[in-house]
Amino acid sequence: MCKYLLGNIDAFQLADGLQYTFAHVGQLTGMYRYKYKLMRQIRLCKDLNMILWYVKAKADWWTSTAHYNRERIRRGATVDKTVCKKNLGRLTRLYLKAEQERQHNYLKDGPYITAEEAVAMYTTVVH
Repeated sequence: MCKYLLGNIDAFQLADGLQYTFAHVGQLTGMYRYKYKLMRQIRLCKDLNMILWYVKAKADWWTSTAHYNRERIRRGATVDKTVCKKNLGRLTRLYLKAEQERQHNYLKDGPYITAEEAVAMYTTVVH
């Protein structure tokens, strides 16, 4: 969890590590003695891993389809009107996600210019 908060690993690696921990909780903690009580929880964790892989694959497919359709539209290929509308919506969502991530990184990393540089740029523009 600390590596995730520091930004050393992404959310997918964090989820995969948590899934491993929960799926192997018996061996990691010596709770294998109570395995019949834990079987249901372990099964649920393994199901969670399958869902994570599916969602990741679906998100990658969705993004690649949006970029593929954008390229088709740019080339001037024959494209249905609904495909254009859907692609515009997809690209808008991707843009908003990228903008949100950019703003989050700005808040995390702080301002990229100092106050003195900002004042110097402002005075240069005004005068």
